Amino acid sequence: SAASDVYKRQGLTIIVFLSLTTAFIYFYNGQIKNILLSELDKNIKKDVTVKIDNVHLSWWSHFPNISLELKNVTVSQKIRKDTDTLINMQHIGLGLDISELLANDFTIEKIYLKKGKISMRVFDGKFNNYSIFNKTQPDSTSTKITLDLEKINIKKVSFNYQDLLDKHHYAIYFDDNYLKLKYSNTGIDTYLKGDLKVKKLQIKGKNYFENRAITTDIKLVYTKVNQQFILEESNLIINGGQFDLNGYYINNDVQSLDLTVKAHEAKLTALASLLPSSVSSI
Repeated sequence: SAASDVYKRQGLTIIVFLSLTTAFIYFYNGQIKNILLSELDKNIKKDVTVKIDNVHLSWWSHFPNISLELKNVTVSQKIRKDTDTLINMQHIGLGLDISELLANDFTIEKIYLKKGKISMRVFDGKFNNYSIFNKTQPDSTSTKITLDLEKINIKKVSFNYQDLLDKHHYAIYFDDNYLKLKYSNTGIDTYLKGDLKVKKLQIKGKNYFENRAITTDIKLVYTKVNQQFILEESNLIINGGQFDLNGYYINNDVQSLDLTVKAHEAKLTALASLLPSSVSSI
């Protein structure tokens, strides 16, 4: 019958498509792996060590996108006489566009991070553990892998930032978050959505948040010309209290901050949770 012929043609199309995609992945797997490792070797500092247990090209991990899958990734750097670990991640996926790959264009458009830890540290103003790339970058024409991020998906990742000199400490656990980035000549638009837990938010030695579950829906725009951060209409849910936020922060010759926070029938305990612990506990 006509219906069965249609199903047969559709089935054949799917089989051909899957076969071609599998052949494509098989053909490009070794090539892209070698390019990635070569670029890392050229661009990172000599005292930085990158360990990756397995690298392979996959179509199924983040279907229907093709991605370069990195398993058990560790990035560490020798600072003075000690070794400090920046990244320890079970899974990193680098999303690639198949049409661009066919044109020999290896552009990373998406990043998937899952089950791991990122620890950034500033020791004394001169040394940190996250400056891992050479200051002198190779010509862009010689770089085979480029970065044009549209999306970062973060699942079950702990993030720590410590400035030992200025006594800043941020400890955040990303349960399941979606970060979208849009680049332009004028700046960067950022959108963060999802659930996270602020384990510690310490600024100049003063604790602001500790063990707070937060649901985020934040839109942040950065403009290069005046170094301005604009917080567009955004929303946070903290301790059951819902807050609307908007405002701006300018970081040029004269710093200025204007932030508006509106609570939706929030309880006093939820409002108090926004204050430093030294104040809210009084």
